[in-house]
Amino acid sequence: MKFVLKNAQGVIVQQVGNPTFTKTYLGASCGQTVADSVNETVVPDASTAYTWDGNQYHYNWSTKGLAPGEYRIYANLADNTKPWVNICLS
Repeated sequence: MKFVLKNAQGVIVQQVGNPTFTKTYLGASCGQTVADSVNETVVPDASTAYTWDGNQYHYNWSTKGLAPGEYRIYANLADNTKPWVNICLS
């Protein structure tokens, strides 16, 4: 997963401290519509690369052992916002 943080002027910024990541399982089929809630912390696998490259954040998330279906992944930011992306595993 890659994402960019921008300030109100549209300038790319880096937050103080690393964001945390959480996920919600939305269901066995993709294209689910659910309430915006956070259920659990996502722990990266041992070989994860969570980095800031000067322009964007990179987060590698291990899906080993997870059930197929749709997941919502949140980046929990310092300003208490939680931008998210839905990912479908097959």
